Amino acid sequence: MIASLDVIEHSPGKDSNDSPNSFAKCPAAHYFENRKASTPARIRFWLTELRTPELLIEVARNARAVARRLTSSRPLLAHAISGNTKALLRDLGAEESAEARATWGAGVYTQAQVAMFVA
Repeated sequence: MIASLDVIEHSPGKDSNDSPNSFAKCPAAHYFENRKASTPARIRFWLTELRTPELLIEVARNARAVARRLTSSRPLLAHAISGNTKALLRDLGAEESAEARATWGAGVYTQAQVAMFVA
């Protein structure tokens, strides 16, 4: 996720919290630091990586054409464009659960450990 934009310099260290929510903060922090100097690459990054409904809605509404083009790869952007927070939250949860299962369910973690993060 983080490697998709070179300007992000975040690598969780041994003292950091490596939970899924800690990674969600990185794109949000990048957005706040760079939103006044947005570029097409940054906008695409934010639309594909942000996990905060309010920020996704803000970016999608400010870059509607880009958000519409990206809905084929990230369908929940349609909810961000329309401002449907409830549906966006639901789909973000489903997206995070699917990613967690794909990442952690590959034999690295036990089923109980995966369930703890996606329940």
